[in-house]
Amino acid sequence: MILILLLAGGVLSLFRAGKSLQKINSPSSAIPEIKKSSSTIMNSLKSTITPTTTLTKTKYDIDTDGDSYPDFLEIAIDYDPNKDECLASNPCDDPEFKNVSTPKVNVIFILDSSGSMAQMAGSEQKMAVAKGALSKYIANLPEQVNVGLMVYGHTGSNNTSDKTLSCNSIEMIYPLGKIDKNVFSQKINTFQPTGWTPIGSSLLITKQVFSGHEKEKNMILLISDGIETCDSNPVGAATEVKNAGLDLTIDVIGFNLDSNARSQLKQVATIGGGTYFDAQTSQDFKKVADTWWENFRATNKFLACSTTNLFRDTDCLYNKYMKAIKYLLNLRDSAQGDNHQFFKSVPATTQADDDPVLIQALIDKIGKEYDLRVKQPSEVHNQDLQRFREQEKIYNTPTPN
Repeated sequence: MILILLLAGGVLSLFRAGKSLQKINSPSSAIPEIKKSSSTIMNSLKSTITPTTTLTKTKYDIDTDGDSYPDFLEIAIDYDPNKDECLASNPCDDPEFKNVSTPKVNVIFILDSSGSMAQMAGSEQKMAVAKGALSKYIANLPEQVNVGLMVYGHTGSNNTSDKTLSCNSIEMIYPLGKIDKNVFSQKINTFQPTGWTPIGSSLLITKQVFSGHEKEKNMILLISDGIETCDSNPVGAATEVKNAGLDLTIDVIGFNLDSNARSQLKQVATIGGGTYFDAQTSQDFKKVADTWWENFRATNKFLACSTTNLFRDTDCLYNKYMKAIKYLLNLRDSAQGDNHQFFKSVPATTQADDDPVLIQALIDKIGKEYDLRVKQPSEVHNQDLQRFREQEKIYNTPTPN
């Protein structure tokens, strides 16, 4: 009897357990419970998670005009943080130029590389002065100008035994075409003065080079320090090229010439409808070369505008860069507790948020941006920058204890 009662109790327990399981597994009762549990968990998590803090920009990050100079820096060096002054309106956009077709201008530089160009003219070698002037022109030429560089006298020697070789070695070192300033700079350093002077033959070759450019503006700049020595006829050659149906001008820079050579080259310039410039010393040469450059720019309004605009932009970038770097160097030192203010023209006072590490990072950033924007600094700017950066290296070298 007892056994029967125990069995009956076990069956009843199993039945009740089954009912409970059925209730738990029923969707109608389970979903509200799950939803309630999820909601409770999420509310609990929300109460314990701290919201992510938004990164706050520092004054080093705020650059309204996007010129890589933070606003605080531009204000400190007297620039407008709301506009990039070095990207001001282009004067060539003036209505005066809108209806002017951009001219095609082709310039061939003929450079005498005969043995006498190795001589000194004052304190400098003639060839070095001439190459320096050409490099300056090329660095500042606008894209509208095609350029070629012809050289003679750069092979053999000025001995009689090498006359034939030298007189026949006239070479377009840089073919007439769009200027690649880096390639041109490399090419101009590939030859030295050694041989003879075939001026007439060189002029005749330009007729072939200018073929196909008859409706464009063509110019020759001949730089020579002597008279024809290869039995060709410079005056006759100038006449032939001038009458070849080209819109052509021949200018000549005579460098340290005697009276006979001067007379010959003056005739070449006159026949070519150009100008003869006389230079006796290296300083004279630089002055007349600058005069030639100004005359060249003035041959066309749009060309003059383009080169003026190029000079203006480069000057603006350079002046702003130098002023900013000097200020930041003072600021960095001040932030490090050194208040000697090495650059007196741009005194800097640190604020609580000035960090030497951030200041140095900004100096590096501005330097890289400047180098990108000014791919080809002018000769003067480049020399100043090299000198300044060398001084900066010395200035930044820690003093030994």
